[in-house]
Amino acid sequence: MSTQYKEISKGNSGVEYLLVLQEANDSLNFWIKNKIHNPYQLDSLICFNRNNDKLVGALLSEDGIKFFYGVKIKNRWYFFDGATIVLLKEFYPNDAWPLSYNKLHEIAMKEVFSGYLIKDEKGNWVINDKFFEYHFKGSGWGCGHLNEKGQWVDTCSDKQFEQLYLNNAESVWQK
Repeated sequence: MSTQYKEISKGNSGVEYLLVLQEANDSLNFWIKNKIHNPYQLDSLICFNRNNDKLVGALLSEDGIKFFYGVKIKNRWYFFDGATIVLLKEFYPNDAWPLSYNKLHEIAMKEVFSGYLIKDEKGNWVINDKFFEYHFKGSGWGCGHLNEKGQWVDTCSDKQFEQLYLNNAESVWQK
């Protein structure tokens, strides 16, 4: 993982990053133990938005990578998963199977985390909040509509989005 991603993903507090990483791993392990989720390993990179109340991560397994999301509502983190990227041996003929953690992380950097950091006008790496808008609002979440240009127009209030996230996090238990 590049230093830019690692340091910026930790936000203002490396301690908070470690606490969220532990909480996310605890949730994932609980899902696996209770057969709510297949075994995955949480990638070490967790991307936080500027407000440190949303995160995007990746769950790694030998046959795929799953998007992993978190939202902080009233000082509590809620986690849920998203789409899966299926990995086929035909696309990685020179790699030993199962793919190593390093190879899975490399694929996640390209397929999940690209767009998280952008360069500002001074050439410094900064968090791209549009990355989070896409993952949390723009990909057909909840309420909104496509305008005449085919762009997603958000019509949800923050409170409505919080309820959508809570419902999504709770749906893990209904699988």
